[in-house]
Amino acid sequence: MAADTSLAAIRACVDAYWAIKAGAIAPGGWAVALAFSLASVASGFVALRGRRKADKILWAAMGVALAGLAANAQMDLMGGITEIGRCFARLEGWYNLRQGLQGNLMIALWTTCAVAGVLLWQLRRGLRTALPALTGFALILATTAARAVSLHHIDSLINLNIAGAATGAWAELLGASLIIGNAIWLLLLITGRLKPAAKVDTAASAELGV
Repeated sequence: MAADTSLAAIRACVDAYWAIKAGAIAPGGWAVALAFSLASVASGFVALRGRRKADKILWAAMGVALAGLAANAQMDLMGGITEIGRCFARLEGWYNLRQGLQGNLMIALWTTCAVAGVLLWQLRRGLRTALPALTGFALILATTAARAVSLHHIDSLINLNIAGAATGAWAELLGASLIIGNAIWLLLLITGRLKPAAKVDTAASAELGV
């Protein structure tokens, strides 16, 4: 008998296993959503006040992505996307074999992160004014992607409760803090409220036009 993967069947399957819920249900969910929102706003301010077009595009892109991630943290939208994949597996009859695919996805994820890390290191001179933010953003994306893949052992690590919040939430809060701190530093430089160190940040201030 052919598998029923019609839109109606997939929707019924997803509705049976997932529904939009508030992030506060997960430990640290509200804090993560708030941190992402603040990071998105801070990124938007840097995009508006930045001097170089490349900086404007970079910070604007991070701001938009963080706004989406804030909505995801509050309503678990990524969980719905993950459940769609699970429903395909259930309806097509290979759900019990999914761990092999998930393992390959995790290998691809970590390989991508490693390549991105090497590229950031190679470009560190041109990106040094945004390197902390990019590091935090990469940490957030890696945590979100790992949660979306939903490999059992990784889920156990991400959902491990430490001091009232999940390990994944702490990682996301750290990433958001790096972005917010980097954005505040740049805004202080741009507005002239902070003077760059003569040796280290002369080139950085020139890039910012301050």
